[in-house]
Amino acid sequence: METSIFDMDEVSDNIEWFVSCSPDSPFYGNCQGKEAVNKCLQLISQICDEDKMEVGTSDFVALGNKVVVTGWEKIYFRVEEGINEHMQSYNCVWVFTLEDGIILKYEEITNVAVDGMFNYPNP
Repeated sequence: METSIFDMDEVSDNIEWFVSCSPDSPFYGNCQGKEAVNKCLQLISQICDEDKMEVGTSDFVALGNKVVVTGWEKIYFRVEEGINEHMQSYNCVWVFTLEDGIILKYEEITNVAVDGMFNYPNP
C-alpha cells in the first residue's frame, strides 16, 4: 500500500527529505530519494491514525525557488494496535525547494516542547 501526502509524480527521484523534531520521533532525520521517502510515509501510516491527522497552514511565502509554509499538525499515534492513542500537536515550518514544478527538497522544522515526547525508538 502506497501512502503519500505528496503526489509522488511531483517529487524528484533524488529528493532530499529532512525532518527536524524531537530526536526520539520515528520521523526525525534525513531521507534521500523517492524510495526512502516512501518508506518514511509508510511508517507514518503504520503508527499514526491518518483519518484523525489534522494539518493547518497559516502563511505561504515564495522566494526564488523556495516556498515556506507555516502551520501546525495534530497527530494521533497508535500506542497499542488501535486501542490506545497518544495525541501530539505542534507548530511547524515546511520549506519546499522546487525546480520546474518538481519538489527537490523538503524540510520540516517542528516545534516540540521536550525531547522524549514520542517514546518511539528510531527505526
